[in-house]
Amino acid sequence: MTQQQSDSERRRSARYRIALDCMVSLLIPHQTFTPHSIRGVTVDIAGEGMRLKTYSLTKKDFLDLIKGMSHVKIDIDDPFSEHPISLRGRVVWADYHDKTENDNPHCFLGISFYEFTPQAQRDFHDVMSRIERSSTTVEKIKGIKLH
Repeated sequence: MTQQQSDSERRRSARYRIALDCMVSLLIPHQTFTPHSIRGVTVDIAGEGMRLKTYSLTKKDFLDLIKGMSHVKIDIDDPFSEHPISLRGRVVWADYHDKTENDNPHCFLGISFYEFTPQAQRDFHDVMSRIERSSTTVEKIKGIKLH
């Protein structure tokens, strides 16, 4: 019998808990071939993917989203540049939360990047390095430091 790996053992790069605004173009194939544009905030991010929170996805869109693989283009606001970091991937999981007394309806999306291009790697590493050196709070969660 083999032992299942923990999340930190499976990860190839560090995961950072950080809130960065982003714009997500979400293609839900069952609806249309026109992407939905939604605002979100990163919850954590790594070289393989990210988790984000959005208040812009309706429950109907969420239910359509989980019927099949959805492709995404993410533009993450770079706090040190006027140009966003652009990444492409797919939604690998989604978790919808109805309204509670402490929060409005929202959805968490788990996104796996298709390819982390050399330019995106440089941009991402540069932003994370600058954030770590600045007064902006970033919490590094278990993993290997990006290089």
